[in-house]
Amino acid sequence: MGRVRGLLRVAVLAVVFFAAGGQVAWARCMVTREDFTVGAKAAVVMEAQSGALLFAQEAHRRLPMASTTKIMTALLTLEQPGLDEEFIVDPDAIRVEGSSMGLREGDTVTLYVSKGPKIIYSTMVSCLGETVEWAQDQMNSLNLVAEFTKVESSEPEGTVLTQSIDTGEEVPEGTTVTFTYSDGEKLLEYPITFDVPYSEEPVLLQLFLDGQVIADQEVPGDYGTFSHTLRAKAGSHRLQIYAANKLFWDEEILFQ
Repeated sequence: MGRVRGLLRVAVLAVVFFAAGGQVAWARCMVTREDFTVGAKAAVVMEAQSGALLFAQEAHRRLPMASTTKIMTALLTLEQPGLDEEFIVDPDAIRVEGSSMGLREGDTVTLYVSKGPKIIYSTMVSCLGETVEWAQDQMNSLNLVAEFTKVESSEPEGTVLTQSIDTGEEVPEGTTVTFTYSDGEKLLEYPITFDVPYSEEPVLLQLFLDGQVIADQEVPGDYGTFSHTLRAKAGSHRLQIYAANKLFWDEEILFQ
């Protein structure tokens, strides 16, 4: 009732009936207090949620169908046998008012109604764990549309993580399938400084992380402090620093 009252405050329609016969004589807008009637032969205004009747004009008068005529025509047509049989358009059909197909009296036509293009289905395959390129090739072969979204993951870069359609499901060709794929595990940074031992000669400086060379260069003997940013995946990694072929640093560093 609260919803109905809210509608009535905006545009309240009062329907006044004659005592005899219950026919609508006129209608009044309670906002402007103007009396009016609508141009249609009959009309009703109903609140969708509650079903409350807000306005009625000739509500019980028997009238032909309006907008539903086309739907009923199609239903009756599809129920007829021999849709391919030809017939001649007669004068009575031409005189029917409303929407027109542009036919003229005497035209020869059939009742054939197109059912539309045949729908071809494809069976979805599993792309999980495969590469984006492989998944795209599969979608192309199945005439499906692939959309990819990159997300953070510890899986190798480009690995398909999810798909919006289950494996084995049949879908019409042209259906869009959404995938997520890994952008690869991120490398973490760890800044270090190392005091290069003084030498009258240039010093060969070498840095190893987990046995792999990450820096190999000569610096002046009076270089001072050497700065470098290590990059590695999360976890513990072994750092070794050599200066003039002598080990000065050998320890585990935790990236987190």
